Amino acid sequence: MRAATDHHANSVVRGYASLMNLDAFHKALGTRPGDAMWREPADRVRIW
Repeated sequence: MRAATDHHANSVVRGYASLMNLDAFHKALGTRPGDAMWREPADRVRIW
C-alpha cells in the first residue's frame, strides 16, 4: 500500500537504484553482466 500511496521512493530503492544508472559507478566497481547491480548501458536512465 505504501508504494502505491507514498510519492517518495522506497528506502531500499533510494539506496541503490540511482547508482545502477551511473556509468562512473560501473566503471569504478567493474560491474559486469550477471552482477546483481549491473544494468545494461542502453537501459540506464539519463536525465541530463
